Amino acid sequence: MPQQSTNSQATILEKLKSGNVDSIDKDVIEFLSPALNGKIEDIQQHGIFAVHFLHGSFSIMSTAKVSTDLLEAVEQCYKFYRQARDQIALSEALAIPKLLYHILTKIPVKGFQQYIISLCNYLYDELVLVYDCKNDMASTIVSNTYSRLWNLAIKQEQEIEGHDWEILQLRHLILKILLLKPGTANSVTEKLVLALTRYEKTILQKEKILDETSFPVVDLVADTLTCLHNHKLSDGEELSPLLLHQFLLKLGTQYDIKKAIKYTMTDISLWSVVYQKDTEIHNLYRILYYYGNQIYVWMYSNNKENSKENSAQFGKEPEQIAESLPEIVESISHDRLNIVTDILLIVIRYVEKTDLQTDTLLLVLKTLSKINQVLLKWKPAQEKQAKIIIDLVQTQMKILFNYIKSCSDKEEFSRLIDVCEDITQSYSALLQDPESKGKDHDRHYCGYLVSKLAQMCFEKNLFQMAIVFYKIACLQLNLYVNSDNSLKQTRMDEVCLGRKYISLAEIYLECGDTNAAIDAIVSCVLVHPSHVTQAVKVWVKVKKHLIKNGSEEMNKKTFGQFVFEQDKMVDICSLLKAENDIFKSNRKRFYSAEIEILQQLIKAAANQPLIKGRALLEIALVHWQSGLKGNREIMEYLKQAEPVLVGLENSHEVLGQVYLWQYVINHDEMSAQILSSIDIEVPKPEPGDEPDTVIAGTPSVYMTVVKEKEAIELLDKAVALWDTLGHDISDASMLLQSIMTCARVYQLLRKHDQQLHVIEMYHKLAGKYISIVTSDATSLLIESLISVGMVSEAQQFIESMEDWDKQKWKEQTTHCQIAKCCYKLSSQQYEEGISILNEVLSVISTQNKTWTVSVLEGKAKRLMSQFLTFPHESKSDYSLDYAYEAVRFHTGVVQFLLGKEFLCKDADTSKAKGDYQSEVGDIHGISTSSASRIIHRVCSAFNSSLSNIQFPGGADLPAVKEGFFKIASFPNVIGAIDGTLIPIQGLSGDDEPSYVCRKGYHAINVQAVVDHKLRFTNVVVRWPGGTHDAFILQQSGLFRHMEASVDNGWLLGDSGYPLKSWLITPLGNPSTPQELRFQKAHCKTRSTVERSFGVLKQRFRCLHKTGGALSYKPERGTNIIESCFRLHNLALDRNVPLNRDPPLPLLQNNHVFNQQNTAANTLRNEIIKRF
Repeated sequence: MPQQSTNSQATILEKLKSGNVDSIDKDVIEFLSPALNGKIEDIQQHGIFAVHFLHGSFSIMSTAKVSTDLLEAVEQCYKFYRQARDQIALSEALAIPKLLYHILTKIPVKGFQQYIISLCNYLYDELVLVYDCKNDMASTIVSNTYSRLWNLAIKQEQEIEGHDWEILQLRHLILKILLLKPGTANSVTEKLVLALTRYEKTILQKEKILDETSFPVVDLVADTLTCLHNHKLSDGEELSPLLLHQFLLKLGTQYDIKKAIKYTMTDISLWSVVYQKDTEIHNLYRILYYYGNQIYVWMYSNNKENSKENSAQFGKEPEQIAESLPEIVESISHDRLNIVTDILLIVIRYVEKTDLQTDTLLLVLKTLSKINQVLLKWKPAQEKQAKIIIDLVQTQMKILFNYIKSCSDKEEFSRLIDVCEDITQSYSALLQDPESKGKDHDRHYCGYLVSKLAQMCFEKNLFQMAIVFYKIACLQLNLYVNSDNSLKQTRMDEVCLGRKYISLAEIYLECGDTNAAIDAIVSCVLVHPSHVTQAVKVWVKVKKHLIKNGSEEMNKKTFGQFVFEQDKMVDICSLLKAENDIFKSNRKRFYSAEIEILQQLIKAAANQPLIKGRALLEIALVHWQSGLKGNREIMEYLKQAEPVLVGLENSHEVLGQVYLWQYVINHDEMSAQILSSIDIEVPKPEPGDEPDTVIAGTPSVYMTVVKEKEAIELLDKAVALWDTLGHDISDASMLLQSIMTCARVYQLLRKHDQQLHVIEMYHKLAGKYISIVTSDATSLLIESLISVGMVSEAQQFIESMEDWDKQKWKEQTTHCQIAKCCYKLSSQQYEEGISILNEVLSVISTQNKTWTVSVLEGKAKRLMSQFLTFPHESKSDYSLDYAYEAVRFHTGVVQFLLGKEFLCKDADTSKAKGDYQSEVGDIHGISTSSASRIIHRVCSAFNSSLSNIQFPGGADLPAVKEGFFKIASFPNVIGAIDGTLIPIQGLSGDDEPSYVCRKGYHAINVQAVVDHKLRFTNVVVRWPGGTHDAFILQQSGLFRHMEASVDNGWLLGDSGYPLKSWLITPLGNPSTPQELRFQKAHCKTRSTVERSFGVLKQRFRCLHKTGGALSYKPERGTNIIESCFRLHNLALDRNVPLNRDPPLPLLQNNHVFNQQNTAANTLRNEIIKRF
């Protein structure tokens, strides 16, 4: 070596030793450059210098300040040493690693991170060359380096308050060094994944964009995986590379880093072949490989150029794995299933944020659905792993929900729902452990999500799927609600649990499964009593449905019974009261059911006298309205209620109503006696029929002054009780109706002072409990004021109502005008009153004849009669008034049946509004409700006394057959059958649609058989207008009679009936001469039934649209219809002439029956041969 070089070397080392390190890096570079450039051949000497410099640097670092100049010089010396390593023979192989380690321990953290990273790299390279697991010194260096530098990294994190890239690099290098030591693979991978995860979160917090260029973590993990390839993995370390690949998969899917996915797919295939096929380790690698491939394909699916290439890049292996994936997962032991769940969670999170095609999505989720079943068998010891499984299935649910919500195609919707059902069942099964409070949030979310799915299925008419989802929703929300008693009510209100059970019950009912519907609503109440109102509404709907379909036993069952059987602690009285209230609110009454409810309530409320007393009152009213019991039985209920309520606190409201109805029933009895005393013949009941209650005697026995006084005392007692009422009214609606009834009674009794007092009471209470006082009540108040001579007060009240004419609706205006007329009458202003009444009647004539309009018309006409007859003031005895009313009632019924033309021969029937019952009442000075009751009673009497509808048999058959044969030579005919439509109106409620016939209006479909004389021989009056004629026949007694009869004869029917051996119908398309002659004879003979319907409706216009329509509930309407059929036969028997008006158009359903009967068809062909 030249002397100059020696001097330079000694100078640099001396400078280093003295601690003067400023610009020492330049001196070192200047000294080593010739050797680096090959200008000096003595490389060995320069290499020894580099080693001495490294040693000297370590020595002075303890005393001198570390500078970048010094560290740069250290780097240059190591790099030269590395280049000259082969020419330098050091006595100790670990000399350089030791020096590098000691230098690293002396470098401060702040400001020197990059130098530390470089020196760690150098140390790793040196250790790789010399590391021997049997060398204790090498192992010590590795352990000490890891310990020292790991703590150093922690210190750096604390100083910079974050997790920077340099720190991550340092940790990576430290772990690489540690990986040189056997048995450290698991520890290294776990620590590295933890460090990578922390770094990822830090980057997100700093809102940095993560992509393939700005996020070099992939290279870092790839470097570690390379080290693992070189590391001899011991038993138990086989899955270490898998964890790193799993992290890369997560990273790639989360930030769409294709590089990460591609590297995983390339490298994982290398690892999978290392292990024996079909072993657990091999299968885990295969699972990761499959899903990595799937994600890689999805990432490139939008790139048309690369999609084909990338989808086939990894061969057919992924497809083969897909077919057996659930079985592969099932082969994994439970202690390693957490690896599978972590992989699946990564995949499903990627699917969640990716817009996949429906077919692809379904393929993925079907596979996952099968895997879910495997995971359900696993009981992870750690709560964290259990949570991952829940998150996995929950995410699947969320994905499907979003797809389903946006799906418009019905077929695609069904496919998605089918997969969703399996996943939902798995989701629910994971959350059913009632002891696990940590699942409350998941149960809440599950219930919410699944109930939404149920609603969507219901809207798509997928009722069975809706039932499945609602059951799961109810189960999970129930668990959520009951997991914390202190929050039970709050949570129940929050999730609307009762509404979910009700929805489930309604869908069961829609599907016809009434038993399941009942179970659902019972469960609803058992969950919490606050759901009673909702549940009872559905129960009543179910009960009505079953009763309408012929289930008489349902009349005997109550909701209270069903619930009480499940839980003896429930308040059965509240359930029975709720059911009774809902039944009362229906327009169509189910009297037998209501009576059973009230009877059970009376028994259940044995220790609750107020409830029992009200129930006794209500059962009396139900019997009175329905006519199921006589007045004596009704009075018994009222008499039982009285002692129960007398002296009881808060009973005045109900007790007053008991007294009122005792008065009403007493007078009903008296009215019956009046009717019986004026020679009105009461028909004898037929065998088996229950006779009406008739009290024998004469009017003089009952209509005495004493009896009248006693009756009025009941009213006075009722009013006295009501006067004491405060704010403790339980049923304001029923009370106000009773008070109005009481006022009307006083009006009829001409007790005007009491009438005024009661109507003022009504207004006082109505102002507290209802928002609007009815115009009828206001008008009655004015009439009451006039009746007691308070004309000026009435005038003031009328003047305050003037604005009603301009601002309120027509009914209110009409009441106001009628009240004015009352005032005009009392002040003898006759001409003005008549003028106003004419205007009122003109307006009323243009309105639809509703019940309210009919009442107003009756009031106006009665008032008009007073104007026209005034000032005649004759007064009749009380009994004679009733006798006169009885005569008018009888003639009124006849007028009603004959119809509108009878009332006004000059009327334009094309403008008929429908309800002319009110006109009958007006003619005879009675209210619409009274006319209705009288008509019903008289028609019932007709039906019970006239037994003139009899089917021919025995000795009658030959004459009937001969009569039909004379019409068109059609043999063996005993009757013609058909159906006709009788219009009705005012229907509402659940069964309203069934009454709409094919003509588009509400009707009752009546089946009838007639003989050759146009007499009706069989009539069925019970079915809604929408019912098929063939169905009515099949359900009738006539059908059973004819099926059982042998050779009695044939009925002729139209094409709406099935062809039977006893029922001959026309041909569909006759072609031969014989068939045409048969068709003509059949039509002419069968026309007798159509002519009979024509005569019937010509005579009784109440059955035809030109005469209006029956404004009655179906059960009362059928009573009127049947009486018309019987009176028709009576009129024919007595040769009563028919009016000469043009024939009426018939109203029929015109159904066509398509079913064929081979034997009957053969019979018809034989008949055709006769023509």
